[in-house]
Amino acid sequence: MSSMESTRAQATRVNAEGREELLLEWTVHLLRERPGRVLGLAGAVVVAGGYGILVYGSPLFGLLAGALVGASAAEYLFPIRFRVTTRRASSACLAARMEISWERVRRVDYGTGAIRLSPFRRACRLDQFRGVLLRFSPEQQPEVAAAIARCLEDARRA
Repeated sequence: MSSMESTRAQATRVNAEGREELLLEWTVHLLRERPGRVLGLAGAVVVAGGYGILVYGSPLFGLLAGALVGASAAEYLFPIRFRVTTRRASSACLAARMEISWERVRRVDYGTGAIRLSPFRRACRLDQFRGVLLRFSPEQQPEVAAAIARCLEDARRA
């Protein structure tokens, strides 16, 4: 199954009033792409829960430890929604939302199935916390890369 559940593309720009326009929107669900990894995750949740019970002697701490391990895998378990607009790029999974305006993008890293937009000129450890990672299927890479290039060019011209 493709990682792209839905794609909506519009060939629009910022209109005369300067409003933000949606260019691309899609959803990726990593669990559907790699369902076998859920067994490893379930094992980690059980081990963390057992360790919490063993160390603290309370089922409450076991439940908390298991929940924390499960929550750390939210991007794998739940769908991630990506949006590229004329003003910004964003990703959202449950309550977590990362976004970066085109004016703040200093570096674009192209990878297999993903593009990272970073506010830093050089690669650093803060990229994962300050940048935005846009995941997509291999078939969608040309469309996503073209939209990003157009938006960056427009932002640099402005």
